[in-house]
Amino acid sequence: MRRSLAVLLVSGTIVVAACTPLQWQHASFGTAPTAGEIDECQRAAYLEAQRQAFFYELHRPRVLVGRDGRFYPAPLGFEPGSTYFLERDLFDYCMRAKGFRLVPVRPADRPAT
Repeated sequence: MRRSLAVLLVSGTIVVAACTPLQWQHASFGTAPTAGEIDECQRAAYLEAQRQAFFYELHRPRVLVGRDGRFYPAPLGFEPGSTYFLERDLFDYCMRAKGFRLVPVRPADRPAT
């Protein structure tokens, strides 16, 4: 009983910590990025992710072998090599290269829900 309570408490703490809202803030000046800076990084990340994934997608088989030995089409989704994750990594890299970092939103700055 004690063990399950401890596991539940730790799990709840992890879930709450994972839901912490973050915002981009300049490391030196403490200012938020402008819409132009965000758009520039999003556009550059999207184009680079599409360019890198183009050749990767051409040569990759899109089938899985089932337990019965038959071939099935692989589901499309957010796989480790998908353009979604690559684009997010490239966007984060661009923002960090501009001097921004992700910081938790202060309680006073959070919108009321």
